[in-house]
Amino acid sequence: MGALPEGYQVIKKEGDRRVVELSVDLRRFGEEKLRCALEKIGWPEPLSTQQELVDKETELRDVAAAFAYLLTLQLSQQQSQVNAGTMDLWAIDCVLEPLLLRFRYHFERLESATNRLAKPEWYLTYVQEQISQHTRFLATALTSELHRRREEVHCWDAQILLLRGLVKAVCHKLEQDLPTLLANPLLLCHTLDEILLFEQTIDDDVGYGSWASTDRCVYPRCVDVFTSNNEVLFAWTSTDVEYAHRVLTSSIDIKSAGNNEFDLGVFRSKQESIWQLEKRSYGQPEGSGQDLVPQAALQFIALLDFLSQRFTLMETDEHRYLYVMQVHLPLLRRFGQLCDARGRQLLNSLTKKNNEMQILGTWRELFVVTNALQHVAHTLATWEQSSFFLELSKKVARSETTRAQVLRMHVAYSRQVLSRAAKAASTAVLTSEEAAAVRHALAGPGAMIGPTAAFSAAYSVGSKTMKSLFRRAEIEGNDVDAQAVEPHDEGQSTQDAPVDSAAPVVFTTKHNKTTLVNDRGEGKDDGEDDPETLLFSHTIFERQITELRSLTTTLLEKAKDTLVRAAERDVDAYRSR
Repeated sequence: MGALPEGYQVIKKEGDRRVVELSVDLRRFGEEKLRCALEKIGWPEPLSTQQELVDKETELRDVAAAFAYLLTLQLSQQQSQVNAGTMDLWAIDCVLEPLLLRFRYHFERLESATNRLAKPEWYLTYVQEQISQHTRFLATALTSELHRRREEVHCWDAQILLLRGLVKAVCHKLEQDLPTLLANPLLLCHTLDEILLFEQTIDDDVGYGSWASTDRCVYPRCVDVFTSNNEVLFAWTSTDVEYAHRVLTSSIDIKSAGNNEFDLGVFRSKQESIWQLEKRSYGQPEGSGQDLVPQAALQFIALLDFLSQRFTLMETDEHRYLYVMQVHLPLLRRFGQLCDARGRQLLNSLTKKNNEMQILGTWRELFVVTNALQHVAHTLATWEQSSFFLELSKKVARSETTRAQVLRMHVAYSRQVLSRAAKAASTAVLTSEEAAAVRHALAGPGAMIGPTAAFSAAYSVGSKTMKSLFRRAEIEGNDVDAQAVEPHDEGQSTQDAPVDSAAPVVFTTKHNKTTLVNDRGEGKDDGEDDPETLLFSHTIFERQITELRSLTTTLLEKAKDTLVRAAERDVDAYRSR
């Protein structure tokens, strides 16, 4: 078929132009008609009672008709468009206009008294109130019209569509406030708490979560603002890490007893009593295992559970997996250190000369510490079998794209840790008295002491971080050197071991079998997978469970050895009489 003559082309273009203008005029007419109908019912004032709906039945019928006209007009014009089903509806936008106008007036103007960074709950409460107050009106006048065209729209629930528009407004405000929030960790933490609570509320009350899980692009969440880029995501995880370690330290950490005699019968502080059972637990018959778990373990599990609830709403599996690596794993490592410190403290007290009641009390508390370790390990094993953690592990393990994204984000996080470590090390060295003396004595070479120390510290942290990422064992020398293991100094206490949030684990075990990996990532066993596969093929808490159980066994073995030595000492003393 030949091309149209030039004259017909001009006529066609003119016809297209007039159709577009007519479409614009029809849309403007439909929107004005709907606005007038809404004004007659006093929108956005709520119609909260059934009697109010009855009194304005005629006006509501006009609103429904105007809404249906504008909806039909849009759908008829956009039938040929590929993404027509997910486009914003003009009719819903008209309904949203006065609500968004109030939102911007109260919460986005700089001079507004209600626009306060410290009060994110104010605008979140506004959104919740609008949704709850207009439920009857939306169901009566709008949802019925959407339901008639349910095959052509992505959602026929007017309440969900209205909430979607308000959530977008909240996201826009959060994006504006984000630079200030990142500079103020306390404000960031409070805002995150309120946002997560808001997300949970709209999921429970309205069911927004089911729509968001279906298509996150069409139904966004406010929490997506905090996972929009690595800088914001790392600020979130860093805030949660600091909070978690602060809670753990304040509630469980044990202060050194110094050279004073260890007296179990007196609770010297809250940290002492946290390792005690309730008095009613002693003397309980068998089968009351829950009563044998100390408050230290129960509080720690509650903390872990709280943190687990915070990352479930993240958009991608990469974000959720990275959160566990950066928050949960270092926290579990620190809990093991505290339990180890408490166990060593108790074992040390057994070597001193105490009366019978003190010795019995020490043994009793030592078993309580091992109960705490076993309880946490058992809880983690149960969590691993839950659908959420099983799905997360499998999705990350099976997707090369997801694994690559996790690795990239973790490397970026490592760089951030390196930067902070270098700055901290440089500051520490440059402010020390020795460095000051060297700087005064050596005008030239002394200036390199600070940067050199900073680089060394940063390299050390980075090495630990990357080893924890790939779960590799550092190997130096030949195979003989690799098999040579220095004995552990039992007298060294891990009580004051520093918390390394950047290096949660060094993981090379699989099914209790250690696999050595060289610098090129080649395993000694040709049948084993490469380190990246090993990283993502393990269940999330497998190594932490193994470490906690191993620590339990170690404490019990040392306790047994202490008991045997004490018995041998008593026998020798008896024979020497």
